[in-house]
Amino acid sequence: MPSLINELLFDEVKSIVDEGHSVLLIDPAGLKAAESLALRRELFGIGAQMKVAKRRIIREAFGADVQPYLEGKGTVGIVAAADVAAAAKIINKLVKDEKVQVRAGVVEGRALDGRTAASLADLPSKEELQARLLGTLQAPMSNFVRLLNEVPASFARLLAAYRDKKGE
Repeated sequence: MPSLINELLFDEVKSIVDEGHSVLLIDPAGLKAAESLALRRELFGIGAQMKVAKRRIIREAFGADVQPYLEGKGTVGIVAAADVAAAAKIINKLVKDEKVQVRAGVVEGRALDGRTAASLADLPSKEELQARLLGTLQAPMSNFVRLLNEVPASFARLLAAYRDKKGE
């Protein structure tokens, strides 16, 4: 029979999976306690969270999708975030220092291998993508408003030029 701690941890991991967050699975073996705490704080700053659990618990919570990426023994870190690109950027710093290794990821219900999940760090953040989309949608409307404004403005310039000519 599983221990109470494992059951509670399984319930936490399962709730993360059921909420539909984007998740990165990392191997935190190279992290010391202070580094792990610093990572958790940095992730908390962007609205993400990190849990560390045994691979068996992760396998049961995620199902068959991530089974191939969880071979072996030991613990796995689960980084759940609404903005997976921002979380991947933070984790990518530690990957470069060879402190952690990205095992896999789950984005919008699709399992990604470690390399693909790590490449999410190259994507712009969710806010930046939304700003780009808004700018793209707003550009035609802005040009149309300028065009509508140009007709009365050119008429006003014509009247001013006529007035100046008459005044001479």
